[in-house]
Amino acid sequence: MKIAYLAAYFYPIRSGMENNCYYLARELAKKNDVHVFTADRKDNILLNKNEVIDGIKVHRFKVLRYKYYFYFSFRMFYEIMKNDFDIIHVHGFGFLMHDVVIFFKKIFTKTKLVCTPHGPFMALREYDFLQKLIKFFYMPFLKLVVSFYDNIIEVNNKQFDIWMKDQFGVKKSQVIFVPNGIRASEFNKRDFRKFESKYNLKGKFVINYLGRLNKYKGLDQVINVLPYIIKFYDNVVFVIMGRDGGALLELKQLTRKLKLEKHVLFIEDISDDEKFEAYEKSEIFVFPSDWEAFGISMLEAMAHGNAVVSTKTEGGEFLVEKGNGLLYNYKDLTALRDALIKLISDNKLREKMQANNIKKSRKYVWEKIVVDLEKHYKRLLK
Repeated sequence: MKIAYLAAYFYPIRSGMENNCYYLARELAKKNDVHVFTADRKDNILLNKNEVIDGIKVHRFKVLRYKYYFYFSFRMFYEIMKNDFDIIHVHGFGFLMHDVVIFFKKIFTKTKLVCTPHGPFMALREYDFLQKLIKFFYMPFLKLVVSFYDNIIEVNNKQFDIWMKDQFGVKKSQVIFVPNGIRASEFNKRDFRKFESKYNLKGKFVINYLGRLNKYKGLDQVINVLPYIIKFYDNVVFVIMGRDGGALLELKQLTRKLKLEKHVLFIEDISDDEKFEAYEKSEIFVFPSDWEAFGISMLEAMAHGNAVVSTKTEGGEFLVEKGNGLLYNYKDLTALRDALIKLISDNKLREKMQANNIKKSRKYVWEKIVVDLEKHYKRLLK
């Protein structure tokens, strides 16, 4: 099969959507002709225009951009339109570049069209007036494009009922379930002593987070409850790993204000090796986001034996059950504080959840997930 992936960003840019696209493309490229069309820069980092990564043919283009969703490249549009693909698989609802391509491919070709939305278009609670206006006028076109897809993928089994059906008019017959995953190699045990020594964490009880540091990720909630927690457990350290998405300065200022410099550790540029060592050192992974479709970093932490405390998001409610973690409502600081203290204080409960998480996470391995996705592709081509 000749498959094209459309994604706003792609590896080496790393986040939930980018990881999903990369690992699917990597596995499929072992037996198929896989192309990725994406932007050539992010945060002033300029990437190679054309290269082959793990068998994936990556094509990057300079784009015109207004904010995140509204990027466009006439050259990218031309290159996609002139090539024949069996499957075009789009990542994200509401990206102008993708929606225009899908509109014309549907009208002029018989290419099969697949989308992993990851979440609703403009899913956050707060936007300024101009952004709300743009969303209002863009939605009719987006709903039309959504109707063009042969398959729409939900990464958790709640998305169709929560927002796909009512907000976008998605039909049940369009929807298939293909979860996010992790690599099989991530279950390998790592020696965390080097990481522990580098960051002076010997004897510390580590709670960790990995992801982009955006405001909606809710990390300020965890920092705000730490003063109470360390009254009873002075060895607790909250390790925050990930690149700045606009909230880093505010989080550091809050840490200083609450005099928590010894209890909050920021690691902005973390390698894969250090990431896995951090998971091994950590006891609890916390995911305090306002919204998440899945949570690959949470799944990674589960695979390395972390208990979980998460907000009641789509991803949180999909991955976290009574036996492997605790859920709370976003901004409910009392519930967050109590959940963390419960897992810190109750060794037996925490260790049971950690063991359950290792077992549960084995259900979500990219190498197995891709086999199912490839079957879906082939059904479309019959």
